[in-house]
This record gives sequence, structure tokens and C-alpha cells, in this order.
Amino acid sequence: KVVDKFPEQCEEAIEIGNKFSRKLRIKKPERVCVCGMGGSGIAGDMLAGIFPDKDIRVFKGYELPKYVGKKDLIFSVSYSGNTEETLSVFTEAVKRGCKTIGITSGGELERQCVKHSLDYVKIPKGIKPRFSLGYLLFPIIVMLEKIGFIKRQKLDLVIKNLMETREEIGMKTRTSDNPAKRIALKLVDSVPVVQGFGMYEPVTYRARTQFNENSKVPSFSEIFPELNHNSILGWEGGGYLTKNFSVIIIRDENESEQIRKRIEFTKKLLK
Repeated sequence: KVVDKFPEQCEEAIEIGNKFSRKLRIKKPERVCVCGMGGSGIAGDMLAGIFPDKDIRVFKGYELPKYVGKKDLIFSVSYSGNTEETLSVFTEAVKRGCKTIGITSGGELERQCVKHSLDYVKIPKGIKPRFSLGYLLFPIIVMLEKIGFIKRQKLDLVIKNLMETREEIGMKTRTSDNPAKRIALKLVDSVPVVQGFGMYEPVTYRARTQFNENSKVPSFSEIFPELNHNSILGWEGGGYLTKNFSVIIIRDENESEQIRKRIEFTKKLLK
């Protein structure tokens, strides 16, 4: 049900971002840093993938790099508000005087934002962090529009596309008409290996972690063209080890000729 309502979640998240941004009074930063782990940290990965030409850094761990300072904008993202790595980086950002905005449903992160009189976006609670991507990502996009870090996006078209996609691959769509269900059936009793490239790197990683968290199976992700320089050799000599692997390749009709050739070569090798 939560997945089925993802378009509405994104729509609500955009409104949350718009409401918050009306009171936002900060200058355009030199760079944007997103700090978060797991289902919260993926929002930063997606953001960096969507805007590859912008200086967006994603930090997943306990430490904030030394080069981050007062001219940077820090988003501390933790759905629960209690992620220890994110809280550690938040504390360091506050010490350095960085402009910091929290995104959370509550917990210690909310308490620390209140304590230090810092802005934070309060999002709805009650769902698993891995199902909250819309709430964690879209408010950041709206805020970055507001301060001029990115140009205004056609978010209404994004929502329209999500709703159309739900009609195609939603739970109520029968298997014969549903490509997602047909793919899922092919993956039964196998280890999914997701391959992608470029801006789809975070999507590739996200797919892998969703197999891990939702399907409770091992899964791996690889990126073109790097995978052609190392991991592909494992398939040549893997033998019985790779027979239970299923490969999913994320493609784009506008992919470059070089990437297309890499993918086609890899497909032939894996068959």
C-alpha cells in the first residue's frame, strides 16, 4: 500500500518543501552536502545523480570532511532522527558553523535542531525509512530551487509520470500486462545483479538495496564502463558460482554509442 501511494507521497513532499521554503532565508551555497545512511542517505545519491553538473556531495559515515565549511549547505537526513552516523556529522557541522538543515520525522535530530535553533523539515512518521524516499528527496529539490542552486524543475510532470507508471506496473495490474511482475518471476531463486551507468548509478544501487531490504536476498550492483575492467572477468571463470545470478541492466534510449557497445558486448558474454 505504501509503495502504491508513492506518487501521492511525492506530491505531498513537494508541498511540504514549498511550505518550508516560504520562510527559508539563506544564500546560494558553494556546494551542497547531504549526510545520511541507508534509506535516508539514498536521497543524497539520487540528488547527485539528477544534477550531475552541480557540486553535490554525499557523506555516509561518522565524519564530515575537513574541506566542508561555512560556505556550504548541509542537509542532515534521518527518517527516524536517531541514526548515529548522521547525528555525529550533524554535531560536527554545527561546531564548524555550517548552515545545516535537518530532514526527519522526529527523534534526536529534531531535538538537536530545536536546541541549536536550526531549521528542519518535519516529515510524516509511521513508515519504514526505505519507503520514504519521496519525503526525503523532494523537499531538498524544492529548497534548492528556492535558493537558486538549481533551476526550477517541472515537478508536476514528475508526479504525472509516476502516476502513469503506477498504472503500468502497480499491484492491481495483471501479470500479463505488468513488466515488473514478469521480471520478478524471472528472478525467483536467483541472486539479482543490477548494472547501470552514468546518472543511473544511484538507481542501480537503490535497486540492489531494495532487493536486500524488501526481498531479503543477496544482491549486487555494478556500473558501466568500470565493470568491463574488472568484475566481468569473474563471469568468465565463475562457472557454477554465477549460474544462480540474474542480471538486470538499466538502459536509456539516449545512452551514448560507447555505452551501448559496452552493454551489448557484456550481454553476449553473459549469455
